[in-house]
Amino acid sequence: DLSAVVDAAIAALRPKAELLRIGLSRDDEAATCEAVVDATQIQLALRAVIDNGLNALRPGACVVVELREVDADWAEIEVRDDGPGIPAAV
Repeated sequence: DLSAVVDAAIAALRPKAELLRIGLSRDDEAATCEAVVDATQIQLALRAVIDNGLNALRPGACVVVELREVDADWAEIEVRDDGPGIPAAV
């Protein structure tokens, strides 16, 4: 269940988010999403992306994770935050 993988990644980083006073939440349509994936690798990658967002944000900011089942054969995981982003010059 890909939904459980997303939940585990969020749970692993929630203490850090709370310490930094950054919101970390899930906002999606997919209550469950079955997928044939390497759950460990997906969770590690997802944790890295979430952690990157936490490290770049200031207190009061927010990181949101969304899981979407696009169709029977495709799912997407989106991680977004309300930080300033990467400057165009970089």
